[in-house]
Parts: sequence; structure tokens; C-alpha cells
Amino acid sequence: MKRIPFFALFLLFQCTLLAQPSNDDCATLNYLGVAPICPILDTFTNVNATPSVISSTTAGNIPSCFGSTPDADVWFSFDIPADGSLVDVQIELDAVAGPNGGILQPQMAIYRGDCPIDELDELACVSAAAGETSLQTVLLGLTPGLTYYLRVEDWSATASPNWGDFVLCVKEPDVIFNMGDEDMVSFCSGTLFDSGGPMGDYSNNENNTFTICPTDPHTCININVVSTNTENGLDNLTFYAGNSTAAPEFLNMTGASGMTSFGIESNCITIGFTSDISIVSDGFELTWECSNTCAPTTIISCANPEVIPNLPFEMNGLSTCGTFNSQTQGPCPFGLNVLGGEDYIFTYDSPGDECIMVELTGVAPNTGISIYDGCPETATSCIGLASSLMSDAATITSAYLEMAGTYYFVVDNTNACTDFNIFIDTTTCPIALPPAANCSDALSINGCENDAPSLIQVDQEMTTEPECFIPGVNNGGWTTIGQGHFTWFTFQAQADGNFGFLADSGSPFEMADIDINVWGPVDSATLLCDFMKNNQPARSTWAANGFNTDLTGLTDTHPVTGVAILDTEEGAGGDGFVSTLPVENGKWYLVLINDFSGGIVNGGISMDFGPTSSGVLDANPDNLSISQDIAACPGAPFTLEAS
Repeated sequence: MKRIPFFALFLLFQCTLLAQPSNDDCATLNYLGVAPICPILDTFTNVNATPSVISSTTAGNIPSCFGSTPDADVWFSFDIPADGSLVDVQIELDAVAGPNGGILQPQMAIYRGDCPIDELDELACVSAAAGETSLQTVLLGLTPGLTYYLRVEDWSATASPNWGDFVLCVKEPDVIFNMGDEDMVSFCSGTLFDSGGPMGDYSNNENNTFTICPTDPHTCININVVSTNTENGLDNLTFYAGNSTAAPEFLNMTGASGMTSFGIESNCITIGFTSDISIVSDGFELTWECSNTCAPTTIISCANPEVIPNLPFEMNGLSTCGTFNSQTQGPCPFGLNVLGGEDYIFTYDSPGDECIMVELTGVAPNTGISIYDGCPETATSCIGLASSLMSDAATITSAYLEMAGTYYFVVDNTNACTDFNIFIDTTTCPIALPPAANCSDALSINGCENDAPSLIQVDQEMTTEPECFIPGVNNGGWTTIGQGHFTWFTFQAQADGNFGFLADSGSPFEMADIDINVWGPVDSATLLCDFMKNNQPARSTWAANGFNTDLTGLTDTHPVTGVAILDTEEGAGGDGFVSTLPVENGKWYLVLINDFSGGIVNGGISMDFGPTSSGVLDANPDNLSISQDIAACPGAPFTLEAS
């Protein structure tokens, strides 16, 4: 028997270990087939591949995105269907845990032409980031019947190769683009993000366009703007009804907005995005779809509102879907975003000096209705506000339209568009009293009996009476007056008993920080203000209640815990409540309420005089206030107009 020397056997074993892949050169490439080809049921490798030479020059042999001459490249090719049924492809490469381990930091160059020297032209190039094991690229408008070539290798920052095993896929593209990736596409549907993609921000000084001209038969391109968040007024997303920015402008969007839908009757649309030199944000996400039917689109804005001809007014079966989010901010904050979604805007020309009620039904949760004295973004006042919260209805029980003119009503849902029905009618106005910002203007609440005032408004300016707060003299538990938004009221006890009340924000959308001081007894109404300036109050609290940061007052039983209240003065460490004040028949008392934080603008302070003994607030025979003949009743609730 012929024996094989041990040394020859060793050499044969070594050569087997170091064998190059069969597709080590372009001439011996691996033909994948006619696209689309995915999944490709094979695993490939560039382990032990050697450098390929495709150009007579050094520069021509280095793909544009490779950092150096390839030294471990392998080759593939695929064909585009000759019938033109697929001309756009997405090529994906992913590492796999094969026998050689997965490739790390792959890179790929795509060519057209032929394999002999100097006959390949680079079409595209893509390289994975450090530590990445996959990559993908999209090629648009390839030539039917033509062969395209793939050159794959790994890159390494050291002398050690990152070669390994991988799989390939050549398929129809996932139609997802970032602004700036492409100038024009022909897809009938797809998704477009700003230049930062789904996770990043766009950049400063951008001026990009993206044109959509679908090859599928269509008469309309429907757009769904999922969200936008740009620098308001300075960074703009603009839609044009044509194949360039020279076409007629259809719509401009800036600032933050929720979902907005509309259709553009055109063969092509162009989307432009510009940003200025500072402040970037999340940008935008939108989808498009070509169709022979435009989606129902009714952009209702301040320039094109639904006009309310007269009252009563009723419309049913309406929807904010497709109405466009034309207003993103206004003077109705109150902790509730009532302009974050698409807006359905109504206008009403009021004769002035009338009160109205507005009722929404059949709405989604968190639907808002708000009223303004102008288009929201330019309005100066929030006239009324209500939200459905978690229900299917929202009601503004009374809104006072003081001046004659045009008022704007906005239905909006930040979370999504909503169906709704609306009913508007006049209603009886509550009694309007002037603000009682100064001690000398304190309002009498005598005579209210069981109809004590349930709403008291606070002045919107800091007090002009410094004598009402003198530390060590008349400050009680207060250490400062904050914004100093005051209201004063007084009464003459008509029976022995206890005086108390609970105070809270009159609107669920306005946060309050209410402080209270109460003085008395005093023998005469005319002495009340002087007494206040020179004596400590009998009851005082400014503590924030840990159970409800708004609710405070004079009561003998904690309204939340049921614990007895015994203290008469408290500061930050208290629970927000002091005990009721024992009062004497015929004596006068003065109450100061301070909206410390200035958060109460339109909602007023809700008052509950339940802790007061029966008879204490009966009518004063003289029905006097300190300086004017004004009583804060009858007729609850009432609003003291703020100046």
C-alpha cells in the first residue's frame, strides 16, 4: 500500500482550513437570481477571502464608503426583472452564528457593468457602524433586465479581521424614508420622517424636499400627519400640490400638533422642510397613500370656520377627523391641553352682554371645548372651558360674552380625532359683582342663609394695601403674600355660633394655593379695616393640604380624614385647616382670601359655608357693606368680575 508522508498530510489539512470562499472574486461570484429573492436559503461567509482587483487604479478599487482597500471581499449578483415589475429593491445583510461566527461591521458596495478590469461602476455603498452586525440599503429606479453586483467585506480598526458568516435578502423596499435620504420616490404608499428618523431630532439650517410621484394610477395622494413637533413659526413643514416647491402651496405646518389628515388632488406632491439656525426638536412623522378617491378632508380653521348663525344652535354627527390642527396654543391653559389635536372651529357674532351654555355629547374621553375672544393663537382671553375627561360629554354651564364681537369655539381632542354633537344656547347670567380687592370694598355675605355664595373671584393684580400684611402685627401664620391676589368679605353675626367654610379652586383646570386670615369680633363695621391693620387674625392658615393641594378652610372635622381640627393658626407644617371661629351675635368679622400662587384666573374660588352654624349669616337688618351697598347674595352661584 502506498503511504502518504505525514508532512504532505499536514499541508493538505492546512490548505483545507485556509481555503477561500468560492465567490472570492467577481468572476466566480454567487448568482442569487432574479429579484425579489428573500429569504435566500443559504449562509455565506467572507472568512479567508482575499483582495479583489476591479480597477487599474488604487482609488478605483476602493469603494466610496470603505476606509481602505478591501482585503477579504466576496461577490454576488442579482437581476432586475426584465418586465419592469420591480425596479426598487432593499438589500439587507445580517450576521448569523454560523460555523465561523457572525460577521462584525460589514460593508457593501453595489455596482453595475461587468467583472473585467475597469468595467464596474459603483452605484451605492453602505457601511455598518462600529459594533453593528447588520446593514441595509434601498436602491431606486434600477434598470429592468440589468445585472447588479454586490461586494461584501468587513472592516476592522485593528489588524484582526471581523470576517464571519452572514445572510442576504433582496426584496421590495420597506417604504420608510428620512427627509434628505431621497429627493423623489414613485411609491404609492410609504412613511416619511424628518432627517433625524423615528428616534432623533432634525438639524439646524435644513432645507430639504421630498417629492412623491406614484407610478400606480391615481388622482389623489392622501396624507396622514401622525405628529409634528418643530420650533413654532421658524421651522416649517410645507406641502405643495405638484412635483416641486414651485407648485401651489397646499398647507404649512409649524409648532407641535397631533394627528392631521388631508388629501391633495394631484399626480405628485412635494414636501418641504426648513429649519433655522437654532432649536431643534422631534420633527415629524407622516404616511402617504395614492388613491383614486381623496379621503374626506375638511380643514376647518379660523380662516374657514363653521359659522353659528344664531342661537339656539345644534349640529349632530360632526367629527374633528381631518379638520387640521391649525391652533396649537391659546390663553386656556389650566393644566389641560385643549389645542393639541385636530381643531373643529366655530365662530359666533355676539351682541354682547349675554351668557351662553355649550354642550358636547358623543365624544371620546378627554375631548375639550374652549371659547376665546379671538382666534386662539392671537386671543387675549379664555372665556370658557370644559373637558369630557373620562366621559362622553363636556359642558360649559355658563360663559359670559361681555363685549359685542366674534367669539371662537374650539372642539379638540389631543389623543385622537373624535366624533361629537354640539348644542349652544343662551342661559341666565349669574349675578356679576365687582372684585373686592381692598378691605374697604369687602362684600357682605349676610342674608344668604342657605344660599351662601358658592363662587368668589379673586383680583388679578397684587394688592395695593401694604397695611394688610405687617409681620408681627397682623400676619397670623403667613410669612409672605405671594402674588397677593385678594378678595375680602365681611358679615355681622346674627346669632351666637360658629363660622366656618371650605375653599377650593372653582375650576378643575386651575390649580390653587389659597391662604386665609379671619379677624374679629369688632363692634362696628366702620372699624373693621383699622382693626385688621393693628391686630392678629383669630384664624389663619396657609399650609398646603397633603390630601388635596387646593382644599382649605375653617372646619372642626377634617373633610378627608375625619380627624378633629383643633388648631387656630398654622403654617407649612399644617394640614390646610383650622377650627371654626366662635362668633357673637351682633359682632362684625372680616375675612381675607389670598390666591397665593396667582393660578386662579377664570374659575374663581369655590366656597362651601356648610361648617357655619344656622342663623349666623342671616340677613343684616341694615344690609350694609363697609363702603358700598353690595351684598354677595341672593343668587348662588355668582361671579365677582375680575379687573
